[in-house]
Amino acid sequence: MLDNKATADALPTLLIGASIISQQKLVEAMNTAKNLNVPLARAVLMLNLVGESTLKIVLEADELVRSKAATVDLALK
Repeated sequence: MLDNKATADALPTLLIGASIISQQKLVEAMNTAKNLNVPLARAVLMLNLVGESTLKIVLEADELVRSKAATVDLALK
């Protein structure tokens, strides 16, 4: 079972685990999100790191992990 930290960190883990963005780009997006006070997903889009359709799929997987309907490993498949 996932702990709360693993569940809360699902979006970054999914983005990196699926090789959608690099660790460096994730850090850039996280800094942008923090500085602009916007969600990480919005920062990823603002920086043009992923397209909307890809982000939608990742966010759906993120929701499955957050609701504990799937593990991160399963969501990555």
